[in-house]
Amino acid sequence: MEKKESFYKVEEPKEGINFHSEESKKLFLESLQENTANPFFELSDQFTTQTYGSYCGPTNISIILNSMNIDPNKILFRNWRYYNEKNIHACDIESVHEHGMPITDLKYILEKNGVIARLYRPICDGNYFLVKNIDINALFDKKKFKNLFLIEDFLKFPYSTIKTAYLKYAEEKGENIIFFNLINEDFFRICVLASTLYNNFYILCNIYRSQLGQEGGGHYLPVMAYNIKNDLILLFDCARYKYNSRWQKLKIVFDAQTGKDKTTKLSRGFVIAEKPINKKKNIINKDMIYNITMKTILSFIDKIKFENIKDKADILNWLIINDFEIDEYLLWYERKDLWERIIPELYIEITKFKNFVDFLFMFDRVNFKNILLGCILFL
Repeated sequence: MEKKESFYKVEEPKEGINFHSEESKKLFLESLQENTANPFFELSDQFTTQTYGSYCGPTNISIILNSMNIDPNKILFRNWRYYNEKNIHACDIESVHEHGMPITDLKYILEKNGVIARLYRPICDGNYFLVKNIDINALFDKKKFKNLFLIEDFLKFPYSTIKTAYLKYAEEKGENIIFFNLINEDFFRICVLASTLYNNFYILCNIYRSQLGQEGGGHYLPVMAYNIKNDLILLFDCARYKYNSRWQKLKIVFDAQTGKDKTTKLSRGFVIAEKPINKKKNIINKDMIYNITMKTILSFIDKIKFENIKDKADILNWLIINDFEIDEYLLWYERKDLWERIIPELYIEITKFKNFVDFLFMFDRVNFKNILLGCILFL
């Protein structure tokens, strides 16, 4: 019987810095001193190696869920409950075995296992079906706003090929669908800093290996730490039989998320998986909305810290740990002038406010109005 060819890892890629190296130790020490290595300890404690080539999605999901101490209510062995790559709720492991796991399905499965997940895609040429240049002013027009949809609004069931087929049909029918879940490199950097500094959420990147100088196709890598001075991200690799974990330049990681997924024909991206925390509930009532004036917003703009990446990471983390509840009716019928006159005027006239609004728009387009009001009233 002929002996089957086998491999033990592959050649060290030129891109990135091996986690085992002396240089890596210095980088990691700097991250510890900067307090930007918080996810490392929880994720590394649960880290495991995928058992099949296409299982990087389920493996990373199980790592995240175990790191969050979420009870699967499923027995792993004997009488112990614990996640592994094959017992995740709503995950069809046979389909993953054959086709892999698109990032849309990964987000869906995280949510089905009790995690608040946010999916972001880079602004790039690879965004098939996605509008690159979004007119934010549409948010201030009631008629236009009714026709805006986030692509994830259609993710009510798994398996992205069906979803993509529906979106193509909708486009052909001429429906006004705008896919506004797109972010730039600066926003990705803010997310990485907030994740590693505050540790209220994990980031799971869906990259294309060749853009990191590696063999293979799409792959999932969690963010473990961030070295601010060198703008390097520590990414752990669950295909440890193939590559060691590495530090990578943030820009290269961002660019590696622009490649198309062969199943969905959409660009890749990253998912924010929020840890189960008791969020602060902020109720926005009618009187609060009536009391918002031009002067109120100008005062807010004057005092808000929004000058550098640390300020922005502070605000992003604040948005993660706060919830805002509001009667949507109030937004249009009680204070129509707020959305059609006051905020649009300030958006055009004050650069700082425009940049802040654009930042909120990237963070959460669906709940944009609620979080903008929440910031003005509570931040």
